[in-house]
Amino acid sequence: MLPNILIITTDQQRKDSLSLYGQPGYRTPHLDALAAEGVCFDRAYTPSPVCTPARVSMITGQHATRHGAYQIGCPAVPALEGPLLGTVARDAGYATGLIGKTHFVSRSQEEQHIAGLPLDAAPPDEAFWENFEGPYLGVDFLRHSGRHNIDGPPDAHYRRWLNQKGQNLDNLHRRKGDKEHNETLPAEGRWEIDPELTQNAWIAEESAAWIEAQQKDGRLW
Repeated sequence: MLPNILIITTDQQRKDSLSLYGQPGYRTPHLDALAAEGVCFDRAYTPSPVCTPARVSMITGQHATRHGAYQIGCPAVPALEGPLLGTVARDAGYATGLIGKTHFVSRSQEEQHIAGLPLDAAPPDEAFWENFEGPYLGVDFLRHSGRHNIDGPPDAHYRRWLNQKGQNLDNLHRRKGDKEHNETLPAEGRWEIDPELTQNAWIAEESAAWIEAQQKDGRLW
């Protein structure tokens, strides 16, 4: 019998930021538990130290020298037309879902790419995210959020979720407005937001709901 498969990726996280390695100042109890209950590899190798090329390698099975996505901010490369990890899994009988940030293409073109629009078109409006659930890049179900916490207000499906929670989005994103900084620069640090409304909480809630729906239907995921 084929197993269910859950892939969790984190962004910009060094190995020594896991408390399981004994590094002081970090608390990662849930990741520590996964390592303790499963297999923890001491050596792992990425096809690229840059995030976008590494992600494209993950879903295409190709090195950057083959798929052509060499850097952050690259346009959509032909390798993204397939075959992809999602299509291979779907052909094997799996329900496939992608929840969270994607960033397989330039973020200035990402929403257009997801919506199937010309890459130089205006991004889709909020109404698009009310109804769109996929497919995207070989994955049947999509819940998307494009922005990091410090570089703009919530967008896409994450913004819709916050609206449904009754959150006032106008108060979430604070920008530096003093004389020493240009007002367009994003502020660093924490959002003024409750933990249960963070992007991580949204990803966890949406992922759990999707997995439970597949289990209810008796589908591999």
